[in-house]
Amino acid sequence: MTFLPKEGLLRPGKPLEVMSKLAKEDHLAEKQAFSNSKALSKFTPDTGILGRMEMHLAEIRMQRQCKMRLYHQDAKRDYKILILSQAIEAYRVGNIDVLRRYAQDAERNVASFVDPKSVDAWHKTSGESVTARLVQDAFADARDKTRRMNDTGCGLREDGNDVHDYKEYATVVPSTTSRAEL
Repeated sequence: MTFLPKEGLLRPGKPLEVMSKLAKEDHLAEKQAFSNSKALSKFTPDTGILGRMEMHLAEIRMQRQCKMRLYHQDAKRDYKILILSQAIEAYRVGNIDVLRRYAQDAERNVASFVDPKSVDAWHKTSGESVTARLVQDAFADARDKTRRMNDTGCGLREDGNDVHDYKEYATVVPSTTSRAEL
């Protein structure tokens, strides 16, 4: 693999082979603009959301370790602990892929793991599922902050999914941003 820092492109092969193929490559300017659009700056999580997630995780851990508990709910608590632990770590560094997966699973109310019982992590005992709401809040905040890191949205669509290639990027970039500005 060869990385070309001026072009912002990663290509398979040795440097001399890559340079010779690069001269013949089509849509090089569009590919460079797409690569540059994914530039990120430092992510800073919202302390309010992070604090609520950590408090909920501590509460679930205390419920799991209590002697007087409903033992048939231990698997549900274990999945909530696992999901919240991973979501907290992902939110601290701005890993939008992990947060997106959990937020979509919570929204669709589907299992996040192979075990079909893991869907219980999104079920609510009364009212709204706190775990699902916290994960969705963290994803929404991370998505908004990531999209604001540069003018073209850092390779994310408005719904938080990735822009996968330069062709899709050309259609997603706001029409207010001219190609000359990129």
